[in-house]
Amino acid sequence: MNEIKENKTADKTTYNREYMRQRYKENSDKCKNMRKAYYYKQKYGLDANDVKTYGEHLHLIVKVKKLIQEIQDKCPQHLEKLI
Repeated sequence: MNEIKENKTADKTTYNREYMRQRYKENSDKCKNMRKAYYYKQKYGLDANDVKTYGEHLHLIVKVKKLIQEIQDKCPQHLEKLI
């Protein structure tokens, strides 16, 4: 009759922390790049499809597009030679 209720939320929290630590430890570069991808998604107003399409390389794609736009604005004749 005197049942002790276990705190299952604390167990789940501990499990999730350990899971995320292990996941980060195994793929630290991918985790860092995905954080960058979500940062760029918010900063430039991109949608979820862009994140899904480019994944961890989204930050590189955004930088390349930005540089191409800058070249196009300042000296488009050089852009024609590159492409």
